[in-house]
Amino acid sequence: MSESVGIQVSEEALKSIEKKLEGTGKSGNSVLKTAVNNTAKQAQRLLTGKAAQVYTGKVSRKSAIMSRSSIVKANTKSPTAIIKFKSPVHEIKEFHVSSLAISKTTYRKDGRRSGKRIKGNVLKGSSKPLDNAFVVQFKTGHVSVVSRVPGSKMRSNPKKEKLKKLLSPSDKTMVGGEKVYGASQKEIENLLYTQVNQVMDKVLGG
Repeated sequence: MSESVGIQVSEEALKSIEKKLEGTGKSGNSVLKTAVNNTAKQAQRLLTGKAAQVYTGKVSRKSAIMSRSSIVKANTKSPTAIIKFKSPVHEIKEFHVSSLAISKTTYRKDGRRSGKRIKGNVLKGSSKPLDNAFVVQFKTGHVSVVSRVPGSKMRSNPKKEKLKKLLSPSDKTMVGGEKVYGASQKEIENLLYTQVNQVMDKVLGG
């Protein structure tokens, strides 16, 4: 999955723009630079807003993803803008879990462990039980939803299996997937088309 979204026009479109600009003293790349950068700003807002609609939790709020994204602007030498979405892989608790109360192991009459089942969801409306998950607080004070790794052994206590944090998508995975970028790609293309026409009208009209 790409960590960035590129905004650019095709070679065919560039040739068409260059032809219309003949005699104006303007280059196609200078027009595209403005149009592409305007589109990148719009696409950044569009994609972060769409992610907020699809995913749950504070971590996927539009303002949160916006603050972790950036735009590498187009210029006349390279009329392509890049929207970068960078973040570490998030923990499931940053989206939604039913409880973050420290789990206490209890035992049933048959000797098997039991405890409160934890539900979680990353996508809105898709809450489901997290298999064998429980909540721990590490020595650092950090609280995580974890599960044990079958067949592994803890160094500090070989009688117990290692713990692994339950992780969820990074920003680039959220934004780059079919539910966000895939669902917005056509709209972004239309935004670019509109911006190119607006800049062209301004240049030719001036």
